[in-house]
Amino acid sequence: PVSRVFNFQLGPLPDMNITSGRGVLDLHVKGSMDFVNIDGFGAFDNAALTYKELYGKVTNVKGRLDFKDDIINIKTEKAFLSGNPVSISGKVKINDKLDFNIALLKAEASDLLETVNKSRILKDVKNGLSLFKSAEGNADLAVNIKADIVPVPFGQPPLPPEEAFKNIKTAGAASLNGIKCFLNGFNTPVENV
Repeated sequence: PVSRVFNFQLGPLPDMNITSGRGVLDLHVKGSMDFVNIDGFGAFDNAALTYKELYGKVTNVKGRLDFKDDIINIKTEKAFLSGNPVSISGKVKINDKLDFNIALLKAEASDLLETVNKSRILKDVKNGLSLFKSAEGNADLAVNIKADIVPVPFGQPPLPPEEAFKNIKTAGAASLNGIKCFLNGFNTPVENV
């Protein structure tokens, strides 16, 4: 895990498990663990990773992390979540706040439902889609995730994801592109939604 490299809370970064790929990391770190300044970048290509709070494996990732003082900007050029194209972008302020956008376009609706239903960080989105029992066809999903990062005292390891964030807020929109779905409480499918 990335947490072996960094010993302070970088939002979700320490809890990502990178299983394959290539990358370049060029960082200049100064300050203390209480107040750190990082300048540089990380670039990765053909990476695969998992994150405990988000169900599914993110594969074929090409993207970049830009570090400036205590801000990290994250942007993917290309990535797939459970086989569906996904765009991930956002900003993390070390030991303070995170603000992420995740967009899945023309994804298989059944995969979207499974990802939302099994991802702890998307529980508000899950509540919004609780009407759906199952779905077939293509759909788009855009989600914004904001949270406060629990600061980690000097010398302590990063917190596990279930303790690292508080005041998690998610907002988003789903666009259903003529899908067929079953709604909870109904036995007949609804088509062309």
